[in-house]
Amino acid sequence: MNILLVQDQEKVRDRMSFWIQKAYSCTVIEAESIEKAREILTNRDPLIDLIIYDFQKDPIKNFRRLRSSSGVIPCIVCLSGISTEMKAEEKSFIRLIDRAKLTEEIQNTMKDFLSKGAIPGESADEREYFAIRTRILLSVCPLKGDIYIRLSAQKFVKLFREGDDFNEADLVKYTLKKGVNYLFIKRNQTDEFISKYLADLQALTSKENLSTEEVSRSAESVHETVQELGKRLGFNEGVQQLARTQIAMTMKAMGKSPALGDVLKKLEQSRGEYVASHSLMTGFLACAIASYMDWKSEATFFKLNLAAFLHDITLDNQKLAACETIQDLSKEPFKEEEMEAFRNHPQNAADIARRFSEVPPDVDTIIAQHHERPDGTGFPRRLSGNYIAPLASIFIVAHDLARYSRLRPNEKIDVKEFIKQGALKYKSSQFKKVLAVLEANMSDMGMPEPGQPAA
Repeated sequence: MNILLVQDQEKVRDRMSFWIQKAYSCTVIEAESIEKAREILTNRDPLIDLIIYDFQKDPIKNFRRLRSSSGVIPCIVCLSGISTEMKAEEKSFIRLIDRAKLTEEIQNTMKDFLSKGAIPGESADEREYFAIRTRILLSVCPLKGDIYIRLSAQKFVKLFREGDDFNEADLVKYTLKKGVNYLFIKRNQTDEFISKYLADLQALTSKENLSTEEVSRSAESVHETVQELGKRLGFNEGVQQLARTQIAMTMKAMGKSPALGDVLKKLEQSRGEYVASHSLMTGFLACAIASYMDWKSEATFFKLNLAAFLHDITLDNQKLAACETIQDLSKEPFKEEEMEAFRNHPQNAADIARRFSEVPPDVDTIIAQHHERPDGTGFPRRLSGNYIAPLASIFIVAHDLARYSRLRPNEKIDVKEFIKQGALKYKSSQFKKVLAVLEANMSDMGMPEPGQPAA
């Protein structure tokens, strides 16, 4: 639902916008002037479902100017006193409320509008649908249930019936030709979906020669699916098993002694959705660095890969997940709740890791600390130096290297330059050890070792 908030005082507008978004999980478009509000309504992009009008300068005159552009869009008008003149403006879709009881009256009016269908809300039906990346249907169909396409916020139409097959021709038709990347099943079908998807992943994992392309493509789909299932159903055993199977596949493709040069070469082309591809790359790089430090056990690799898979699992906004610091949040017009989600995501993701059955020790610590910095400028706890766990320090360097490479698409990853920049910020002893290991293995990355000329 898109709500246009027309309010002429910045601090009041900010507070109202934050409260409305938090209360109704909607998008609030702010207008500080009637001219801006009319422009938004005239352009019709995005389509506005509700107007909340709290304009305090000449409220009656300016409301009439707004009404000339708003048509019959439902509107809540906030007033300090409701005059007879303003009362005449009230219609079935225009409600006047007392600013003295602002929160309570907006809630009551919203509830009334929702009950009458005047504005869209998340219906019980909508909550019952689960999004599946369209290409995954090749692996799980036929299903004992129908498959739906979403036409609008609340309208889902049956596309395939129970037992129908979904083949390559269907994939081409709906993804390549129509751009439909997601189709939907009902919530009561998720057990069958998880079971079939898990069987397909296990079959892929059993292959002798797994390519990085296969692992990368699978990782993106599994990550999205686990994220969506986790939000809808919680991280139950089936959801956890999907994550574990993907990690087993990643570790098999990686091998017992991953060489950083090979990892970088393979991953330079892995440029899918940020969260999934960044998580895969971070896991690969962390294990490669750990192997150089003689931490080559399967248990260590599993910890690092599970931490990589889960560290951004609570963030579904790709731009938000790509931020490195709290300061980066100011570079994009993020909502307040998005910024709050970013500030809290290390701890929230660590909490999810603790819910996994038989989770090895250290995984939650690695995740909780992945945005900390040795100089104490990180978050959420501003830890410094040796207060950061040894495995977390490897993960942090790998995480930064993955992000460094992502910011330079279509370029060869310059680890030498990364080490040079790292020397300025990784000043505690354990971080220096990680950089020293990278520097000592430059030849493995196809680069000259320190002191030797380039080929």
